[in-house]
Amino acid sequence: MADNDIFDEAEEQEEPRTGRGLRAQLEQALARVKELEARNSELEARVRQVDLASLLRQAGAREGAEALYPRDREVSEKAVAEWVEQYAAFVKAAAAAEPESETEVAEPPRVPEETRVAAQRLAQLADSASSRPAADIESALERIRSAQSVKELQEIYTSLGIVRQ
Repeated sequence: MADNDIFDEAEEQEEPRTGRGLRAQLEQALARVKELEARNSELEARVRQVDLASLLRQAGAREGAEALYPRDREVSEKAVAEWVEQYAAFVKAAAAAEPESETEVAEPPRVPEETRVAAQRLAQLADSASSRPAADIESALERIRSAQSVKELQEIYTSLGIVRQ
């Protein structure tokens, strides 16, 4: 039995040395696994971002919309397209302006009514002035220059058709 006791002691002495070596190897392996898992997570995040940007462009979203896409939402063609449609007012790219056709005539700008009426009066005055003899025009100008009051001037303008009452 004494022989057995010696064998047992030697076995006990070798196991701790071997156990310590295995424990160190295990700790190194666990550290490496942790490092690789962190790297894998980083790469998965990059791939998700690239896929998301591509799918958003395909769905018609404007640049930078990926910042608004929920992190916990699936990144698939269907999910991204649904999200873009749901939030179209915020993420859809503005539609490119279609070129106007050459046959299409642009609507003239709206002119205020007062301006339009004044332009018509000026046109009528120009027409009537060209049809009046020069003596009539000179006479009207003399009457305007010699007016002594605003009321008299208004009466002259009214008689000439420059203003209406």
